[in-house]
Amino acid sequence: MFELATRTYQENRDANVSSVEVLSQLFSKIIGAINAAKVAAVNGRIDERHQQVSKATAALMGLRRALDLERGGAIASSLDRLYHFALLRLTEFEIKNDARHAEEAISVLAPIGESWRSLANEQPSLPEASQLAVQRARSGAAAAPVAYSLKI
Repeated sequence: MFELATRTYQENRDANVSSVEVLSQLFSKIIGAINAAKVAAVNGRIDERHQQVSKATAALMGLRRALDLERGGAIASSLDRLYHFALLRLTEFEIKNDARHAEEAISVLAPIGESWRSLANEQPSLPEASQLAVQRARSGAAAAPVAYSLKI
């Protein structure tokens, strides 16, 4: 999933999709993988459960590696702890095959994903942002930041 996340980021970057939108999509995929793992577990498809948990785990580990704990301050530290908690819950889900552990992981990841979705919906797309910047420059208005930049 980390390779998928990296490839998705690169493809979306080339298609003028912001990092915020990519993170929103990534969280949707992580939560989707966890939900698919829960369904697989209920239906006794242990190999599929394992594959889906592995995808979610790899993506979460990638998100943890991308955190800059030195410059990110309290937010980066909090995200690190939340990702770590989710990873522990997914490990318990794998060991015990108990969907409650998967639900606990989702309970901490869903609000973060929703925050990224909200940010993605608030910001103009990159082509729109470029047009706004050109319009502001022509009118002599100060350029306001119109896109978020994140290292992932």
